[in-house]
Amino acid sequence: MEASKPKIGLAIMANEWFWKYKMFGSDFLELINRDVEYINSKLSEFAEVITTGIILNEEQALEAIKEIKNMDADLLLICPIIWTSDIPLIEMLRETPKDIPIILWFYSPYEKLPSRLSVSDFIRATGSVGALQFSNVLKREGRNFSVVVGTKYEESLFKEIHTYARVARTVKELRKSRLGLLPWRYPDIANTWCDEFKLTTRLGPKIIRIPVTELFRASQSISREEVNLFINQLKENFEVKVSDRSLYVSARASLGLAKIFNDYRLNAIAIQDLDDELHSLLKTRPCLYVPSIFERGGVVGMEGDVHTTMAMLILRGLTGQPVLFAEVYTFDKSENVILMGHTTMLDINVAKNPKEIKIIADCEYEKFDEVEGAYMYFTCREGVVTMLSLIDDIENYKLIISKGESTPIDGVRTEGYSHLLVRPTIQVEEFLKEAAKAGAGQHWAITYGDHVSILEKFAELAGLNKTVIG
Repeated sequence: MEASKPKIGLAIMANEWFWKYKMFGSDFLELINRDVEYINSKLSEFAEVITTGIILNEEQALEAIKEIKNMDADLLLICPIIWTSDIPLIEMLRETPKDIPIILWFYSPYEKLPSRLSVSDFIRATGSVGALQFSNVLKREGRNFSVVVGTKYEESLFKEIHTYARVARTVKELRKSRLGLLPWRYPDIANTWCDEFKLTTRLGPKIIRIPVTELFRASQSISREEVNLFINQLKENFEVKVSDRSLYVSARASLGLAKIFNDYRLNAIAIQDLDDELHSLLKTRPCLYVPSIFERGGVVGMEGDVHTTMAMLILRGLTGQPVLFAEVYTFDKSENVILMGHTTMLDINVAKNPKEIKIIADCEYEKFDEVEGAYMYFTCREGVVTMLSLIDDIENYKLIISKGESTPIDGVRTEGYSHLLVRPTIQVEEFLKEAAKAGAGQHWAITYGDHVSILEKFAELAGLNKTVIG
């Protein structure tokens, strides 16, 4: 996902009446202009601001939205800086794309409201009148919008606008994203089945079906020299506990998946890694970390689970942090922890100690595949984590959001599966009850840090339902 500044289309609006009659004099209008300049300056610290100046009438409103559309803004920030007419907004909305997120700003020029206001000072503080008028117009127009409230002096307000702008950019980028499904959903787990039309029309990613034969072809096209170079890098950095033949076969399969990423220009892929044809053709499943996939911001989900892979892509886009595909395995009420983890191709940047990562046999297939496989086994680092589940919520999609702590692990807690112990912010029993009532599946996207607030804003701007646990 892009790291450049988000683009904010800024629509500062006021009633032309004050300019036409100059009823409070030139000094009053100059104060308004200075406020506008200050707002532009603050927003420009973190965003590319697209503006044509104060909007006073319908013609200026149409000119402004034309420029905002031409510059492909991520977000439309509407700020009635003083009382204004609704008509310019109504005209602007006629030309405003339905998919651009809208933020309505309840603005005040005063850090603290003076104990006594002159008439002109009072008028300067009437932006809230315009904002409440605008909220009615936006609702009647059927527009989704979010609201910020504050003065030009509040750093927290500009931080909130910045967060909304980042979220809006991620929402827009997801509409352009490409998610591979290789080859198809997992037939035994219903929550991995997705409605591709619904997902594409609601969230935007193009779902691309990729047959196993394409992965096999890609893996066979990798030169022996490239495979051996990759193997040497693995041996230099990790303890290898599988045969040379198995490592070679696994390396070729994993590099083949990286080639699929490039050939199909993917942002994410959901592999049905239990597919019989995949194991028959490739002799194992791709489980080795290939830097080129993850360093470009790509994510890999398992078991054909498009929903959780999409949740991973959302987290990656919003945070820029590595994301783990994890399954709720079991719990310990006495320790108040949940054991989570998974196999197959994971982002090793979540590992506690990269030097302790081991390449071991694939514990699920070592007795069945032609080779024992090669899987990167580790425990995850400690710290605050955010967990995200994306589910089909009948008429819509829902984000299930929670926060917890990845707790210290002395040695390992389970063999064969990379894992972490998560202590939720509430009791495990309550967490599992709430997750079940919300409809969460067993798979979650996990990243480090507290990202609950930004995920709530993502749900707002994307028009999704949400449940926050804890």
